[in-house]
Amino acid sequence: MKFHHLIEKLSKYQAKFIPGLEEANAEGKLPYDLADAINPAIEWTNNVIDLKLGDAEVPDHVPDIAPMLTFSNKMSEYRDMFDSKMISEIEEYTELTQTLFQMVKEANVPRA
Repeated sequence: MKFHHLIEKLSKYQAKFIPGLEEANAEGKLPYDLADAINPAIEWTNNVIDLKLGDAEVPDHVPDIAPMLTFSNKMSEYRDMFDSKMISEIEEYTELTQTLFQMVKEANVPRA
């Protein structure tokens, strides 16, 4: 899977997750550490979605992917809060995030 395709898929999952997470947070039903992980992940995705690749599979400089890993880990940690369909989507998102981690690690991309 190419970097841009992966980012687009992650972005689509975030678009599914975020409205419900923000609603739960407004109602005080979201754990603080999960709530704190939302915006950094969105910002990370927004910062890389339009990166130009040229001939490369992965951009020359990618922002530190820690916000994506944190959000993915927190979604997995609190997955029992959600219905079975959402749990399945969280698992897919986690797999995509791990693919992202491997892709960036294997490309030995310097942090932007």
